[in-house]
Amino acid sequence: MITVYAHEPGKPLRVAHDARSLAAEVDNSHVFVWVDLEAATDDERGVLANVFHFHPLAIEDCVHASQTPKVEEYDDYLYIVVHGVTPNATPDSFETIELDAFIGRRFLVTHHGGSSRSVNEVKARLAKSDRSIARGPAYLLHEILDQIVDHYVPVMESLEERIEAIEEEVLTNSSHELMSKILRLKRTILRFRRIAAQEREILLRLSRGEFGIVGDDARPYYRDVFDHLFRISDLAETYRDLVQGLMEGYMSVASQRLNEVMKRLTIIASILMPCTLIAGIYGMNFQNIPELKTTWGYFAALGAMVAVAAIQIIIYRRKRWL
Repeated sequence: MITVYAHEPGKPLRVAHDARSLAAEVDNSHVFVWVDLEAATDDERGVLANVFHFHPLAIEDCVHASQTPKVEEYDDYLYIVVHGVTPNATPDSFETIELDAFIGRRFLVTHHGGSSRSVNEVKARLAKSDRSIARGPAYLLHEILDQIVDHYVPVMESLEERIEAIEEEVLTNSSHELMSKILRLKRTILRFRRIAAQEREILLRLSRGEFGIVGDDARPYYRDVFDHLFRISDLAETYRDLVQGLMEGYMSVASQRLNEVMKRLTIIASILMPCTLIAGIYGMNFQNIPELKTTWGYFAALGAMVAVAAIQIIIYRRKRWL
């Protein structure tokens, strides 16, 4: 689906869902254009080459998703790739949607393979007021990026809650399932941290005046988004350390429980050893064993076994081994 927004000062915002008038809007030097391509067809994506004449490599990266966040500068526009989280993203299933953006001095083109909450929220604002697009493409892109970063916050909160829950579970449960939870959580945090770090670098470059397309009036807004993302990225670093601590704590608890089991088995074996010795001695098939024909020999041997075991248990308890 293609949506075209055309803003001309002093005139109502023009909205179209086809590209028939797009070339004329782009050629009009008084018009700011935002073209949004959502799950676009090949014909709709044709505007990238036929109308805007973007570089073939940039178009190829745009069409084939799973690009890492980045910003590339061309002659008169920037190509930016960012990732937003989907509404159903969880600590166990961290799903993102790639957003590709081409921004020039009079146009903004966004491309995403599915519905984007951030883009939809900006569209909803435009339905009420054209203030965002009236301030230019750089400000409009800032609003989209700001929404993307804002949607990271609930994910970070859910990660924090999951870490706290697993911390309590580590002390009571050392099953393989718990280890799987920790590994899934670690994988999610590492991916989130990588995305946040790369996007933080993009926003830093946009906010410090490296690209002339982002004017002086828009840079403070990008710095604000950068500061927000910096805090989120720093929090992701903290969560990574916490998850590493969870893994170490899990291994420590599991090792401690294994030691307790081994200690109990060792004590049981040490108690049975004297009993086995007594039974072995009187189980030998020699004819001249003195106690072999004693009337109470069997009960005496059992009594000796019980007495030795009892003495050992008393000693172990006094030494706090039991």
